[in-house]
Amino acid sequence: MNRVLFLIIMIFVVLTFSACTESLTVLSPINTDSIEDMEVFPITLKYCIVDTLHEIYQANIFDVERRKEFYENSDKWGKNHYEWLIATYNQMPEDMKKNLNIAFRDMSTWTLMNNLSMLDNDAGIDDIKILIESIKFSINQNSKRALVYIIDEFYNRYFKTYFEDNLPVFESLAEDMNEKLALYDNPVDIISDYSGIYLGEKKCVFFYTLRKVGAYLFKVNDLTISTLQYNADEPKYLFRTALHENSHPFFQTFTKTADFKDLANEIKNIKAFYNFWNDNESLKASYTWTSFLEENLVEGFAKFLSYKIFGESGDPTYYYDYPFYEFLLEKNFSPEKYTLEEISYMFYELQLKNNDK
Repeated sequence: MNRVLFLIIMIFVVLTFSACTESLTVLSPINTDSIEDMEVFPITLKYCIVDTLHEIYQANIFDVERRKEFYENSDKWGKNHYEWLIATYNQMPEDMKKNLNIAFRDMSTWTLMNNLSMLDNDAGIDDIKILIESIKFSINQNSKRALVYIIDEFYNRYFKTYFEDNLPVFESLAEDMNEKLALYDNPVDIISDYSGIYLGEKKCVFFYTLRKVGAYLFKVNDLTISTLQYNADEPKYLFRTALHENSHPFFQTFTKTADFKDLANEIKNIKAFYNFWNDNESLKASYTWTSFLEENLVEGFAKFLSYKIFGESGDPTYYYDYPFYEFLLEKNFSPEKYTLEEISYMFYELQLKNNDK
């Protein structure tokens, strides 16, 4: 083999291997053994400082009108939070605003917060900053540098007092929620029972954030971690998020296949559905076309489970989530009658058939 070609190949292999085995600096790691089978935690700095910076970016730069709409009919706390997002951005010096835009313009916020999941729940700003600085491959490095550049000033000038003032509210909320959850099964167990798919035993934990819209699912060892919106103040709202976020791995047993991607390409012919996604920059920033098909299925299934547990499904969220929920009810879905994959294909193939009429 040509020596130069050999060296190029070896360099590529080393870089690829390094990217897959990134070593992070975690000075205060989370102790998963100390966490209950299902447990709710109040707001924590390790999630909220990044998540709130991202929400400031969304509310003031990237998704202004939609974020305003989300908070228009909020309760008093939500309206105050939205006003704080706007006022804080307006108070920022121009250099910080510029770096905020750079930080989140090309940042995978999920990837960053997923890495932060490895920190202890009491991790401080220095622990957070050191871990972020140690990320070399999984997030955009220009974005990372911009975030590291502003995070100390943001914390000290704006966020520290705001976080500490609101912490008692969420401590009380988490304590109350943990008492109420004693009546319910673990969400992953519920999803496993209704889907007929077993993916192993998992502890389900929840962390409040300050935002009203948007949640994430992370995994650390045997934990599945769902973030919660501030207004999830009853089990039915907490489960609505948890059943959605924890359902993704069950659907991904088939949505990651070539067959499902082929189906997604066919469904582009349903123009109203495709344009619903394609014309919405916020959706396109969050989902590929194929993952948006999965998102509609997941949300419809979560509504189905919410109905089975609490007798209510919630309002439509996307385009096909509510129709899929109704389809599951109509078919009286159970794993004894259909697999999750079969019922999902049946639903989308029916939409294609109806589109051709």
